[in-house]
Amino acid sequence: MRYDPALRNSAVNQELNARFNISQNDFYVFPYHRDRMLQAAGHFGFENAQATLQNPEDLMAIIVNNITTHLSQIPVTSGVVAGQDASLRLKVIVNRDGGLDIQTGSTPPVSLEALFPQSLDLPQHRRESKPLRLSPLTGGGLTLGPHSFIPTSPDGHQPWPIYVDTETTTPDAFTTYKTTERSVYDLARRRACITKMTAQEEVLLVNTAGEIMEGSMTAPYFRRDGRWVTPPSYAGGQLGTTRRWALEKGLCVEGTVRAVDLEDGEDIWISSGVRGFRRGKIHRRPDDLIKQP
Repeated sequence: MRYDPALRNSAVNQELNARFNISQNDFYVFPYHRDRMLQAAGHFGFENAQATLQNPEDLMAIIVNNITTHLSQIPVTSGVVAGQDASLRLKVIVNRDGGLDIQTGSTPPVSLEALFPQSLDLPQHRRESKPLRLSPLTGGGLTLGPHSFIPTSPDGHQPWPIYVDTETTTPDAFTTYKTTERSVYDLARRRACITKMTAQEEVLLVNTAGEIMEGSMTAPYFRRDGRWVTPPSYAGGQLGTTRRWALEKGLCVEGTVRAVDLEDGEDIWISSGVRGFRRGKIHRRPDDLIKQP
């Protein structure tokens, strides 16, 4: 999950936390992260883990204490405490006995718009029919009108390359629930030659029916029939935190997406509980799943 002091300025995050009676607003969609862990503990019958996760405020207090300790150990640079406003990536692991292990690492800053976009519509979907106008100053340069858009992600970065896995994955409890068992995701990333967790590229997992399940570390969204769709729960992928938020806000709906229908260069969205939402672009390769299995 993401810790980010900038979230204190997000009315959307505050409203979400208030629904669950959580007063701390430095964590990105924290209630949904806690729900995912609780659902996984319930499925696997880890009663002690369920007890640990039962009270979100108690869980939050433990995590905050861990972060405070981490930030206090960051050295002062040029008279500024670097950690005071730093965003962090948190990995919270609850074992079957109810014990907590919290791992902390750095993560790049992102805008609040990238964490909570108002829409997933890309420029070509929301541009009006009026053409761009010729500049009266140059006679040739185009000027941007009020409904003209330059394609970009909310954070201003270029789209990530998104690959399609070269083998199918059989859905099971470990692809449905959030756990530390990630072998199928690691294998998919290896086949796509993605060697680092921080790499700005992604691979889409495909189930045995030839349907997109999810990304190896993200939830994907595809433009279909005039709206954005994300793979349904029965496709076998995890029900991620940002995916849940997007569905609740009406940014997308569930819908089946076949791997064979993905086009090279197709614009999509991906999202995660650490980096928020950003654009991706499908990169088809000769050895990916072009034909249905």
